[in-house]
Amino acid sequence: QVFLDKIRSSGISLQDQRVLPDLKHILAESHKLIGYEEAENLAKKNALIEASLCGTLAIPGFELFCRDFKACVSSARSLGFENGSVRNVFKADPSKWAVSLCTISGQCLNLGDFNERFPVMEVARPIIYAVNRSINGKQSVHKHVGYEPSGR
Repeated sequence: QVFLDKIRSSGISLQDQRVLPDLKHILAESHKLIGYEEAENLAKKNALIEASLCGTLAIPGFELFCRDFKACVSSARSLGFENGSVRNVFKADPSKWAVSLCTISGQCLNLGDFNERFPVMEVARPIIYAVNRSINGKQSVHKHVGYEPSGR
């Protein structure tokens, strides 16, 4: 159904609790077609549905963004697993690789082995660095922290 596909392609899950209550009756009858008037009423009732249909979410062209992001991820993944510390310390499977993102609007993209568990410690450092740099600025942070993962 075009209505549901438009919401889904905007990056909003049909199971998102902000839209699910208003979509339950449509999802229960998957063969049911809804008219323009019903779609318009749902959009008026639910701001997230409206933003999905109008393309006013954080990333308006989410399908194009996903295509480009998948290409970047594919390129990064082909580079291989450079840092052996996770594999050695935690016996992580180097063939497992995932990335997930969620915008402030709730648009979500999950790629790869995103349901696999992993030690957060390995991703905490770059996140802490990014937050610190965002708050304190590049010059302030680099008075105390180097530019390379080695700490130099």
